[in-house]
Amino acid sequence: MFSHNRYLDIFSDNILPYAMALLPIIPIIPNVSYNGTVLTYAVMYSQALLLNYGTVFSFKGVIDRYRPYMYADGVPDGKEGDFHNSFPSAASSFAFLSATFLSVTFYQDFTESRWKWPVILGSYTLAAGVAAMRVYSGAHFLTDVLVGAAIGSIYGSLIPILHLRNNNHNLSLVPSGNGIAVLLRF
Repeated sequence: MFSHNRYLDIFSDNILPYAMALLPIIPIIPNVSYNGTVLTYAVMYSQALLLNYGTVFSFKGVIDRYRPYMYADGVPDGKEGDFHNSFPSAASSFAFLSATFLSVTFYQDFTESRWKWPVILGSYTLAAGVAAMRVYSGAHFLTDVLVGAAIGSIYGSLIPILHLRNNNHNLSLVPSGNGIAVLLRF
């Protein structure tokens, strides 16, 4: 456990994850002239973000876990309403969602690119940096950021893969009156 570091907390919770949210734009840039590319990526990323957000904040609503700084310093100024929402780490989840989404889509769109591995390694390095800063800032336990990273990675890979399969007509997501029906063809 680490004592609360306000500046590291602000940087790793409010600045870096939002900057990382722009990463999935990278594969769109060379493909912007193709019809539907921007819309397809926007729909995929929106779906992944909504599922990620819903999962993380559902867990936070059900699981009441104090943040590490509560065991050392008490509640810092400005954190009075958030001291019990440690599990899972939303910032880590969103950082890994962005890194994984970028990695999967870049790999799918540019399989022969020499930039493929630097893009993937760079995005995951940034995401791991967010997770490490959340722990070092005293805002999360290691388990918080690991579960957040897993949630973000699942949705960051699942949504683009489902869309790729949907293009092959093996899997269809059909909106219905009370939800979404999933049709799988063998």
